[in-house]
Amino acid sequence: NLLMAFCAMAEASSAQSVLWEARTDRVGSPTSYLGGEGALAIDGSGRVFTTGRVNAGSSFDGQTLAWDSDGNLLWDRRRNEVGDLHSAFSALSLTPSGSLVVAGQVHEGASTGYNALVVAYDEYGTQLWSRMRDFGGTSGYNSDSAGAVAVDALGNSYVTGAYSTYGTVWCPPLPPYNCFNGQVSGTFLVSYDAAGNERWARTPAGAFAGGPYLSSLAVDASGNSYSVGSYPFSTGSWNWQRDFWVRAYDSTGTGLWASYKAGTQTNGSDSARAVALGPTGIVAAAGYLQNSGTGTDFAVVAYSSGGAELWSRTKSGVGANSDTANAVAADSAGNFYVAGNLHNGINQDFLTVAYDSAGNELWSRVVDGPANGNVSAVSLKVNSSGDIIVAGYSFNGVGEDLLVVAYSSSGLELWSHRQPQGAGGSAYAVAV
Repeated sequence: NLLMAFCAMAEASSAQSVLWEARTDRVGSPTSYLGGEGALAIDGSGRVFTTGRVNAGSSFDGQTLAWDSDGNLLWDRRRNEVGDLHSAFSALSLTPSGSLVVAGQVHEGASTGYNALVVAYDEYGTQLWSRMRDFGGTSGYNSDSAGAVAVDALGNSYVTGAYSTYGTVWCPPLPPYNCFNGQVSGTFLVSYDAAGNERWARTPAGAFAGGPYLSSLAVDASGNSYSVGSYPFSTGSWNWQRDFWVRAYDSTGTGLWASYKAGTQTNGSDSARAVALGPTGIVAAAGYLQNSGTGTDFAVVAYSSGGAELWSRTKSGVGANSDTANAVAADSAGNFYVAGNLHNGINQDFLTVAYDSAGNELWSRVVDGPANGNVSAVSLKVNSSGDIIVAGYSFNGVGEDLLVVAYSSSGLELWSHRQPQGAGGSAYAVAV
């Protein structure tokens, strides 16, 4: 069972080969994994950093690893301190000084539940600082988890995630007021300076049943942060709709603006999954909008730095099926590239779309899988040459293969690589 693998490729050639592949070790059941789309990075020296969790037998340890440009393991650090029952990391970000910050969660016992965890290492794997944060209270049923991290030019880190707490009486804002005593959830954004001192923390909108969440963020040169996710609105007692949500804060934690966008489906479920900043200050959020008659549609929405919506684009596949955008990136010319999946009426296809800064579609490319199996793009990056590297998975009839496709800025396919993984494997992240 694949635990972690990635390919290092030459930049542009009709024939590509894997330079090296690495896998983490495990103990017991095959449940180790790489954290997600934000859990992989490459520094200026070609060193590769990943984070996630590793099965340690009776528990899980948060794991961060570093390799050199030839695939030699440089160091392996695991969160396994006295009192830890389980820990896992979901994301990492490199700092201007060459260190890295990883974010996730830790469980220290039945009386504390799960706490958000942020750890900083230098480039050699020496731990610089570690911080736990509890937003949901001290009950053993509460759960806090950091899901994304970004670092600004001064080395300040910004971490977002979700928290939940139990035993809270909550009533819907609209009649009939059917109150309950149970789980409520919310989302948080917390910032630390380069030494690990907390600068500020925010919990937008508080906690309530089926509460909001922020799943991705980006930080601009001024330290303004832009987080995206989904926000629920009550439309009457237990009738809800979830909106495509973007929340902006300045470097001091003062709220700048918030945007809520809904599809046309009554009580629909909409969500922003990824965010990218253009060179002129445009904020592009990608995810999905649920529209009447077409189901869940692939969506990208662009905003000015002040929060005004500039344009919105959606794509719908065949029928009222699920089409989603999972990743977005910008190039130096201000073009945006969005990757995800589009339903062909039978299964999902691997989709990449390019837009200029005004929202005009430049090109769209679809990759179908073997035997028309499900294919989806989950991560996208733009390299120094302006090429677009997209990674995801492709069903092979038994399990999932890793799939990486490279395009030029004009949409020409430069190369593609499918890495067979037998019964199952998936690309979670790509870095260039």
